[in-house]
Amino acid sequence: MVMKRAPTHVHGHSLSRLNDLLRAQVDELGAISFTGTTLGGWSNLNLLARSEKGMFVVKFPPFRIVYADHPYDYQYRILHELNALDIAPEPIQMGRLEDARHTPFLILNYLQGEVINSLNELNWEKARLLDETLMLLNGSAPAGLQTYSTPDDYLAKKFGDVRSTISLLDTASPALEQLITDLFSVEMEVKKALSLIEWSRVPMHGDLQESNIIFKRSCAFLLDFEECCIGDPSYDICYMYLQSPSNSPTDIPKLPKFSRISFDDIFAVVPLVLAVLVAWSIERLCYSEMDLVSPWLTSPKAFAAVMEYTREKIAMLKEFLADS
Repeated sequence: MVMKRAPTHVHGHSLSRLNDLLRAQVDELGAISFTGTTLGGWSNLNLLARSEKGMFVVKFPPFRIVYADHPYDYQYRILHELNALDIAPEPIQMGRLEDARHTPFLILNYLQGEVINSLNELNWEKARLLDETLMLLNGSAPAGLQTYSTPDDYLAKKFGDVRSTISLLDTASPALEQLITDLFSVEMEVKKALSLIEWSRVPMHGDLQESNIIFKRSCAFLLDFEECCIGDPSYDICYMYLQSPSNSPTDIPKLPKFSRISFDDIFAVVPLVLAVLVAWSIERLCYSEMDLVSPWLTSPKAFAAVMEYTREKIAMLKEFLADS
C-alpha cells in the first residue's frame, strides 16, 4: 500500500498518547509502537506499527462519534476464515481504547507486497492471480455473512443506509442537495434494471479496488472486508472497473477478462454498482458537512474531489440508463 506520513493526532490523541492507550490493550504483542506512517485509504486510518513480534496494521474508524457497536466485529470474524484460505491478512486483535469515546481498533498482520495504482497496471498475470483469489472467495463459506438474496435486497440496503445518514443532516448544502435529488430521481429506473442481473448468491468482496489488492509471492491478497457479503461475483468485477474516477462503462471491454464472468454479466450490474458508488459518496459528503469525519481523512480539497466524483458517477448512471 502507498505509505504516507501519519497525522499528528488521531481521534483527539497525539501518536505518543495513542501508542500508550494501545499498548494497554495489546500487551501480548510486546512493546508495539507506531512507525509514523499511514497506509492510506478513505474508510479507515491504517497506521503501520511494529513490535519484536513483527509488523502490524492498526485500523481506526473514520468518524468522530461514539460507536455503540464495534465497527470491526463483522470483519474480524470473516478474516479468521479467509486468512485460513491464504487470501486475506491474519487478524490479530480488536478492541477499544480506554478513552472518552472508547475508540474501536483492529490490528492485522502487515502484508508487504505490490499494490497497483490504477487498473492500467492490471496485466494478464496479475488479473489471473486476482481471478484465482476471487474464485476462492466465491467458493468460501464464512459463518455469519450478511446475505442479500437478490440485487433488489442489496440496493434497498444501500439506499436505506444513505437515507438514514441524510436524516441526520439538519441542512444540506445546495450542491449536496442536488446530488441527493439526482440519485433518488433515478431510483425506480435502477430497480427496473436489476431484473437483468443473474444473482448467484455466493460470497463477494463488495469494495474491490486497487488499494484493497496486494500482490505477494505470486498470489493476490484482499484487504478490507467490511462490505463482504453473499451477492454475485460480477458485482465485484464491475465495481473494481467503475470505482476508479477515470473509468466509465465504455471502458469495461478494454480491461482484463475474468473467468466465469462475461461482459454481459458485468454490464448487467452497471446500474447497481453506479448507484451504490453514488450512495456511498453522498453518505461521506453528509458526514463531512456534519463535521464528523476525522481531520486526517478530509480537507476542503478532498471534499471537493468527492463532490466532483459523485457528480461524474451520477451522470454516468443517468447516461447508461438512458441508453439501455
